[in-house]
Amino acid sequence: TALFLCYNELTGPIPAELGQLAALQFLYLDGNQLSGPIPTELGQLAALEELHLDDNQQLTGQEALRSCMEEHNPDCELAL
Repeated sequence: TALFLCYNELTGPIPAELGQLAALQFLYLDGNQLSGPIPTELGQLAALEELHLDDNQQLTGQEALRSCMEEHNPDCELAL
């Protein structure tokens, strides 16, 4: 399962509810104007293979997300 929302001029925070999409393999949110904390719930998605959040406004919580992903999904490709 994939969700490609890159370069859609999205604004605001990333919804933590995306972390409930257990079958999600690819999440592309890069190239928007997202801001605020990155939900650590995204790091708990065991099926996730690629997560792209780069080229956004002011996302915070990158280190917390990395730590969570190292524990739950160390093979996921992460672009911040």
